Amino acid sequence: MDTLYTLFKFLHIAAVIVWLGGVATLSLVHLWLLAGPDRRDLLPALRLGLFLGRGVIAPAALLTLIAGTVMIANAGIPFSTLWIAWGLGGIVVSIAFGATFIRRATERLEQAVAADAPAIAPLQRRLVTYSFVNLALLLSVVWAMVAKPML
Repeated sequence: MDTLYTLFKFLHIAAVIVWLGGVATLSLVHLWLLAGPDRRDLLPALRLGLFLGRGVIAPAALLTLIAGTVMIANAGIPFSTLWIAWGLGGIVVSIAFGATFIRRATERLEQAVAADAPAIAPLQRRLVTYSFVNLALLLSVVWAMVAKPML
């Protein structure tokens, strides 16, 4: 097997593990915080989530995209192949969704908690919903990469 392809396949899979693990962990933390009655846990957890999003999850997502693109080009697989298009589309949508909706929801919730605003619960539910939508999207991409559906 081609060494370049193998290297980028390793980088791709390792980055997916970090990305998906980070998103799954933050989704569960958001759910746990929603169920918890103690608001003192919210602010540090939200700040940690923003840090992990920018410092770990986003770089892993970009590495996933770059390494996957190199693998596809190296293997000569058409980008129009269904499972490839599904994967690339899912990655791009997830990155955009995380960088906009999830980040903004987290920042709004952080501001509400810091100001002790009364509308914290609806903002928490929105963040949990966004987190699990993103997780479901990423799991659909993993399914597409494994099943490689053809139409």
